[in-house]
Amino acid sequence: MVTGDKMYSKLLKTNSSKLGKLEAQHIEARVRFETRINNMIETIHQEEQKYSNLRNLARRDLNRSVELAVRQALEAKMVRNGIIVRESALSLLRANRFFHQMMITMIQDARIGIQYDGQRLRDMIPDDVNESINRALEGMSIDQILQIPMEEMSRGGGNE
Repeated sequence: MVTGDKMYSKLLKTNSSKLGKLEAQHIEARVRFETRINNMIETIHQEEQKYSNLRNLARRDLNRSVELAVRQALEAKMVRNGIIVRESALSLLRANRFFHQMMITMIQDARIGIQYDGQRLRDMIPDDVNESINRALEGMSIDQILQIPMEEMSRGGGNE
């Protein structure tokens, strides 16, 4: 695995035209991730609306048809699981966007000869990025996907 120190040392040794091409690649990748992030946020919002509607339908139909209410409640739980997965994916998309932004910054700094030490590179990574990556990785396990809906069911409902 290449560390930030090794990566930055390589960038310092790279000629200006290659740095320009590399910077352009990272700018393009960052823009792609920003687009994906915006799309994912919109999808999550739509799924949250669907989840809320299904839960409300299940409550409303409980007196008319228990079977229909159960079907809608189960569908709501499936939608909720999808939201959890998408939130994990969103964290990873944001981490990737951050990586490309960090690379752009390091390339620009290498061009003008700024010297970094290992601690300065580590300090460039905000705590919330580290936390979101860890949360996303935890959320990828099957146990974590089922944990929130199981907790909701044990409480007798869902998110209020």
